[in-house]
Amino acid sequence: MFKRLLIAVDGSDHSARAVEKAIESIAPVRAEIYVEVVYATASVQPKSNRLSEHELYIRKQNEEEILQPAVERLSAEGIRAEKVVLHGDPAAAISEYANEYDFDCVVVGSRGLNPLQKMVIGSVSRKIVEQIRHPVLVVK
Repeated sequence: MFKRLLIAVDGSDHSARAVEKAIESIAPVRAEIYVEVVYATASVQPKSNRLSEHELYIRKQNEEEILQPAVERLSAEGIRAEKVVLHGDPAAAISEYANEYDFDCVVVGSRGLNPLQKMVIGSVSRKIVEQIRHPVLVVK
């Protein structure tokens, strides 16, 4: 049974379906589950002295807009969830994080926001499947 889940989100419909599938999959043991909702942004970790206060605020708002719906949806079902923002190549960042913190399962959408992504070999979800040492649930 999975007790520690990582759900990768990017604001797409596919990631919203990944959240729903995770909820459905863990229904009987919700109180025992720990979930981290992860958003990986391709931008590098900002140095506060390089970005204005306004730019940092906008970046944080964008991250919240992507993460918050998933956390609220999980919380509404009685599932404890934490938000995590990673910086760098999304597939590499998520894979490294998942492997380092030893999640029981990683849940990702099959495609992200990029409509061309389905035609690109090496999409984020495919790379995650290849790089993570634990089970990965890819949701269409």
